[in-house]
Amino acid sequence: MRILTSLLLGVAVLLASESAFSDWGKRFTIGLNDEARAELRDAGVDKYMGLFTPVASEDIGDGWTRHSFDREGGDGPICIAGTPYSVFTRIRNPNKVMIFMQGGGACWEDFYRCNVLAEAQAPGSSPVSGIFVDKFDTGNRKIRNPLANWSIVYLPYCDGSVFSGDNDVWDPEFGEAIQNPQVKVRFHRGLRNATAGIDLAKDMFPRARRVLLAGSSAGGVGAASFAPFLARFAFGDWTYLSVFNDAGPIAINNDPNNPAAQDSILKRAADWHFDKFYPRSCLDCVAEGQGTAIIDWRLDNDNTITRGVLFDGCR
Repeated sequence: MRILTSLLLGVAVLLASESAFSDWGKRFTIGLNDEARAELRDAGVDKYMGLFTPVASEDIGDGWTRHSFDREGGDGPICIAGTPYSVFTRIRNPNKVMIFMQGGGACWEDFYRCNVLAEAQAPGSSPVSGIFVDKFDTGNRKIRNPLANWSIVYLPYCDGSVFSGDNDVWDPEFGEAIQNPQVKVRFHRGLRNATAGIDLAKDMFPRARRVLLAGSSAGGVGAASFAPFLARFAFGDWTYLSVFNDAGPIAINNDPNNPAAQDSILKRAADWHFDKFYPRSCLDCVAEGQGTAIIDWRLDNDNTITRGVLFDGCR
């Protein structure tokens, strides 16, 4: 209850914040500057944009629609075990859109703690479903959700690579770990899945004036890394774009004296291949480095984006 109260308060503060220009030399640029846009495209961040559209849409009740994507022989948006990917939407104010990226752990070599199936991640069954209600009863008072009248595009998390990976890994041990020995490959399709969801958001709400890209835990990492660039490409520079990371560990333990931490970092980089999407001028953006580097680079190159982060329970 306290976590959700803090999350709603954090969102309200973020939505009320004023954006600022990053530096004097780029003060006449609105949104992402041309040089940064070119670097991101050279790195392939937008490589999947416009490629995937849902093959089916189904009303699942309470105003929600499930949009299912074709696996396209394995080349389309899919979950880590090769099963189909779906995105969920709820239409309210078409000018205000929240794109929410679900959380749920991660998977890499010898570490299997991630969501596996998108079809089991419908909004009503999500542990963060409280963010979708109109009001929240704390027991002492009712808090109005500041996003109650916003349209929502909900991206389930099932790629194991925090919405940032782009690689397939032969790993029979993964199948054993999820009690499905027929699964021999991990499909880390994070960027592909995120792109499909954001493209759908643009198709459904083409004139959105405000877009809030938010995520929790693993989804918070996705919302803080490459997804804001996809949202900027999709909706353009004149859309008011905000990013909210709820407890996504974008900062990592990369202590060189901690062998276990170093081993995990190297395995994630080898399995997910996220570092190939880093722009060339982000000199601190390296696979073994801090994920916060891409945030710094974005703030230096997108002068109208706002960003918030919440880590509840830190001491």
